[in-house]
Amino acid sequence: MSIVRTVQPSLNKAMYFAGLNNYYVIASSFSMYGNNEITILAWTYTSSVQQVAAYGWTLGYGVTRPSPAWWVSIYFRRDASLKIYNTFFGINLWRPSDNAGKSYGYTTAVDRWVHVAISLSKLTKSVKLFVNGSQVSNVDISSDLADGYLTVLDVTDARFSLGANLYGTEPNVCWVANAQVYNRALETNHVKHNMLNPNNPIRENLILWYDARACDTSKNICYDLSGNGNHGTMYNVSIVTLSNQIAPGMVM
Repeated sequence: MSIVRTVQPSLNKAMYFAGLNNYYVIASSFSMYGNNEITILAWTYTSSVQQVAAYGWTLGYGVTRPSPAWWVSIYFRRDASLKIYNTFFGINLWRPSDNAGKSYGYTTAVDRWVHVAISLSKLTKSVKLFVNGSQVSNVDISSDLADGYLTVLDVTDARFSLGANLYGTEPNVCWVANAQVYNRALETNHVKHNMLNPNNPIRENLILWYDARACDTSKNICYDLSGNGNHGTMYNVSIVTLSNQIAPGMVM
């Protein structure tokens, strides 16, 4: 039996992650292995309060180990006082022959809502990053791929998770209103459309769509609104109602 869920017209709910191990959502059966392109989009809010980890995973698709590590993700960085000073999002490549890693990304402010998107294409050999509907970076990775670096699309054990990595560690104190994954590289007009139309994203090549308004805490399920059945399992996640509809730069 297929499960169909709809969302309310306003974007005013969010998944809250407390920044503790095993407080997260994971799509344990979802894999992008063998695809040539991926785009991840999300409305996120990272707190600047003291965190419990050296760095933390807001959301993304990847496998994180001391080495190797491949990911397309959003996470935070903090200074020596343990205060979060920015949110970093982007990709990490890894070369198995000499265990070398290479990251490309962009930083955004904390303590406010931001819409971000990360696009990776092995076809055009590029990484594009977007903030609040505008492209902010376009990186040519052709030389990296020629030099033997692999992407997250080349590994079998990567998974999509929110609030912590796929192991439930590297947690983050954060809120996520919705997140979408495509198996193609979206352009600026598509990213902006999804930002402005959270209830009506582009459906073509949409393979996963989580929204806080379609999560059921009584069953610990975050329903996949894309229709592909990639439902996520929720661990210790709260759904909060916000006082205002989410917009870029909004402070809670």
